[in-house]
Amino acid sequence: MRLWDLESRTQIAELPHDAPVRVAAQSPDGRWLATITASSWTRIGQQPVRLWSLSTRQLVGVIATNDWPRELMQFSPDNRLLACEDQYKGIHLLNLETRQETALLPAGWNLIYPIGFAFAPQERSLAHCPDRSGVILLGDIASATNRSSLRGHTDMVTALAFSPDGRRLASGSMDRTLRLWDMRRRAETLTLTNQAKMIWSLVFSPDGQTLAVVDDTEQVKLLDAATGAVRNELRGHLDLGAAQK
Repeated sequence: MRLWDLESRTQIAELPHDAPVRVAAQSPDGRWLATITASSWTRIGQQPVRLWSLSTRQLVGVIATNDWPRELMQFSPDNRLLACEDQYKGIHLLNLETRQETALLPAGWNLIYPIGFAFAPQERSLAHCPDRSGVILLGDIASATNRSSLRGHTDMVTALAFSPDGRRLASGSMDRTLRLWDMRRRAETLTLTNQAKMIWSLVFSPDGQTLAVVDDTEQVKLLDAATGAVRNELRGHLDLGAAQK
């Protein structure tokens, strides 16, 4: 994996791996980078979750082994936890200080696509979809319990994203709808139908006014986060399957 300086457009480091990197995530404070490599003939399924220091550009350690990883991994907003998904067990929450797993959120389905998951930005809570019922569970990280749920989707939710202020949640599902939710009222505020079958990723802009949608049409759509109107479409990619934030 190569690290680049965006201003000078030059490579500043290279992090060695023994196989192609399948998924990577950077912590919000810029201190850590986590990576998971793709399966190889010598190690099928069992993939290490590597933690790198971005200040020294050195491997800090292997903090877990992920069984058949899915293409989604996130750090919590407070930089204390790392969430990663596997194909059979669900979503693992790893404590970066102790390097131990603190919780396992059971979730899964028989396809290799992502499972919808997102950390809330301003509180120690999270949202995820456990199965093809389409229900979105809202959980408390400290107690590892579900506090409430959002119902409306009729198939697996593959992408979730909170707005920067935490007041809204966007969800994309295999039922070909994209929905926006008011988190204070726990109510659906907008439904966009006839979407692509697979929505890989959802990202709000820093001001919360634009929602980027990555789907299997090989383009990135920029939507008005209030009305759902398409503001722009970014074309040119040939494969957006592993696209994340």
